[in-house]
Amino acid sequence: PTLPELTEHNLLVGPLMITQVRRAHVPCSDAGNGPLRALVNRTSCLGPRDGSPFGVDPTYLPASQTYNGKLLMSDAYNVSTEVRAISTTASSGTVFTKMAPYGFFPHQYDGVTFGPKEENLISKADVDTFKVYFDGVLTLSQANAMLSYMQDGGFIDNQTSSISLDMITYSSDLNLFSILVITFDWQVVCLKKSFS
Repeated sequence: PTLPELTEHNLLVGPLMITQVRRAHVPCSDAGNGPLRALVNRTSCLGPRDGSPFGVDPTYLPASQTYNGKLLMSDAYNVSTEVRAISTTASSGTVFTKMAPYGFFPHQYDGVTFGPKEENLISKADVDTFKVYFDGVLTLSQANAMLSYMQDGGFIDNQTSSISLDMITYSSDLNLFSILVITFDWQVVCLKKSFS
């Protein structure tokens, strides 16, 4: 397969890597007194990194475009630790509960052994980050399936702190490799001033 061109004579070399940093929700402290305190007390602030598995694998959800009813969770997941009950509400108001596996696991998690990776396989800078790789030779259909998985699985939610897109390109005209990193940060503001 040929490598995709980003611009004329500028080829994408390797995968597009998407990295998410998530933050745990913690109570906002020092919200002060006055009319805004009640509002602040009902919200939360983003705290330290959260490396807990999250989302859902939509290939097990009938409403997802990536659903495959022939798959067994036990073939791909440790059902005692990687699967949980999720509830969905139909338009009729009926609540359905179904067992479904998490969709996204942190860098330090080994999906083969269902536990932590060996220390030599863990990048300290990537602990508690979540990565998705789009291979540079994916077909349009495969790329769309991955995007559907991320969307239906809840890759971006209210604990998303930042998402970085990393790619390596090669310019044949200049005989030059380049690394391009685009980062999106979500900032949550906690009120620290007293209002009276």
